[in-house]
Amino acid sequence: MPKLTTFADVVTDLERLLAAANANEAMLPGVDTLKAPLEAAIAELRALATRRDTLNADKQVLSADLKSAMQRGRYNGLLFRV
Repeated sequence: MPKLTTFADVVTDLERLLAAANANEAMLPGVDTLKAPLEAAIAELRALATRRDTLNADKQVLSADLKSAMQRGRYNGLLFRV
């Protein structure tokens, strides 16, 4: 079996596993006890990915704000030197 390394591959694999467990619940005694941790893992992965994406977006905004502030600082500094 190939190694799953990307976020999408791991989440897709876990979701397929959960779907298979749901579809075959009658044939898999005790599968209920395994589904909750699997659902929790999927939810945690999605929440962390959302948090990561939010932090990346915040970083881009902050980088633009920093650049703008630096430009204002340079401009103001030039005015005082003349």
